[in-house]
Amino acid sequence: MYKSIATILPGLLISFFAFADSTITYQGQLHQSGSPLSDTVEEMTFRLFDIDTGGDPVVDPLTETDVTVIDGLFQVELDFGDGAFDGGPRFLEVEVSGATLSPRQKITGAPSAQFALQVAPGSVGSDQIAPDSVDGERIAPDAVGPEQLLNDSLTIATGSGLDGGEEVSLGGSITLSVPDDAIGSAQIAPDAVGADQVDSDQVQLRVADDCAEGEAIASIDADGTIVCQPTMSTLPALPVFSEVGEDAAATINALGSLFSNTTWLPAGYRSGPEHGEDGGPVTRFRGAVMMPNGKVMLVPGGSDNIGIYDPVAESYTSGPEHGHDPDGLSPSFVDGALTPDGRIILAPHGADNVGTYDPFSNEYSDGPAHGEEFPGFAGAVLAPTGEIILAPWDSEHIGIYDPETDTYTSGPAHGEGDGAFYGAVLAPTGQIILVPSSADHVGIYNPETGSYTSGPAHGEGNFAFRGGALAPTGEVIFAPRDSDHIGIFDPVTGVYTSGPEHGEEDESSFSGAVLAPTGEIILAPSLSNRVGIYDPVAATYHSGPTRGGGTVAYNGGALIPDGSIVFAPAYLEHVGILETNAQTIRPRATALHPLVNQ
Repeated sequence: MYKSIATILPGLLISFFAFADSTITYQGQLHQSGSPLSDTVEEMTFRLFDIDTGGDPVVDPLTETDVTVIDGLFQVELDFGDGAFDGGPRFLEVEVSGATLSPRQKITGAPSAQFALQVAPGSVGSDQIAPDSVDGERIAPDAVGPEQLLNDSLTIATGSGLDGGEEVSLGGSITLSVPDDAIGSAQIAPDAVGADQVDSDQVQLRVADDCAEGEAIASIDADGTIVCQPTMSTLPALPVFSEVGEDAAATINALGSLFSNTTWLPAGYRSGPEHGEDGGPVTRFRGAVMMPNGKVMLVPGGSDNIGIYDPVAESYTSGPEHGHDPDGLSPSFVDGALTPDGRIILAPHGADNVGTYDPFSNEYSDGPAHGEEFPGFAGAVLAPTGEIILAPWDSEHIGIYDPETDTYTSGPAHGEGDGAFYGAVLAPTGQIILVPSSADHVGIYNPETGSYTSGPAHGEGNFAFRGGALAPTGEVIFAPRDSDHIGIFDPVTGVYTSGPEHGEEDESSFSGAVLAPTGEIILAPSLSNRVGIYDPVAATYHSGPTRGGGTVAYNGGALIPDGSIVFAPAYLEHVGILETNAQTIRPRATALHPLVNQ
């Protein structure tokens, strides 16, 4: 049975849907000890308030028992009655097995629209009805009788395509006829003809095929053939972070299933909200991390404050100050990683301390000093051991931070010199792949043994790559900074491949890589005027949409649950948004997995 609740993810996985009556559907997710819960919750109580804290419920609370939670997801239908939504603000408080979750969730949009469905008695008269606004489609069957009519007869006038109109007395009848060839496709309303309206003896059914068990129709081709895709119940799941590396083949298979077969329309770039931060000569932000509350944290480089982007409200908020001043052109932090308990660990570049941001309390705190060479690190990733691995820039050692004990450990030396690596990627093998910048070799760190291995040489020159992402093929894709080619490393075979040329700017082309819902790798444009898109299955590159602006644009990005990519602004004044036009992440919690959110 259900034991305890660790946290609820309010902004990310809570949804409200309203129906024409007073019923709403509430969806949410529960975590236990940092992992999605799969169990039966004995009792959930829901209370509706008109303020976010304090006060009394506006109606009687509702209690649901034996609520099924699968992979952290649950859904209940709530009916607070017709008077519950009067157009004013409403906040939902949830109590799970005696534990009240905080904060209350604001209900906006669909549930409040119930109030608009109710019209006060006597508020609609003839003055409120526009001429010709009421026709037969808006009058219910049997709603009009002799008592509602002023005259004892009607004149039926036929419109276009009908014959037989004339005067008819009440109670009488009249026959209207349709001339031959009067009805064509232009006279049939969309969705007016369905299976119930089709005589299968007279009309041949276009789709005669069906999907196998565990699959559903994704699309229908012009010739009637169908394309099937797995349903949610049959999609393989990514392993919990602590089990990454135990079965690399199964992990790659799950990635390929979750990030494929997704309709991709031409991606569109747009500028998001203005952030208003300053950083002098230093780029404002250096990385982006998806948070459990559904918002994206922008890692401060030259900015004095944590950056927070809300994709639901389409707004930017200046978070808490971190208290570190950039030294010269060295940003305070470069990149970050999400811990199992929901905090963000910031990799110190110019800062002396590891940085910690708690999105639940919106507080920043300094972690331990690292004592490595300055500037220290450029990249962070969660390892299966629960440690945060910091990618060394000028540091001679791998950095290791334990979020449970709040301690820093100087790991093994790598021997690649200054400016060695920029970015760290968790591979299906459980290894941490360090993205080479000035290093001649791919870096490989094994968190289980605490050992470092110098991987294959890449031969792409100095400042070759900046950032990387795991592809559904199991390969790690390096974003080209000064390299002319996409970088490809296979952690299973240990082989590096020089990928296709991108043809963009000769220097500082891209800074960061993000896995998209379709399985493509999105390259965040730095000096490149276009977003980069690499297809790891076809091993091809093509230029995406123009991003606008003539300066260093973005440093890294993050995938959000609706399938869009959020770019962290370098010198641009606005957050960048790439709308992939792809379907929502399946399931939405996948966006938080360390194999994806890195």
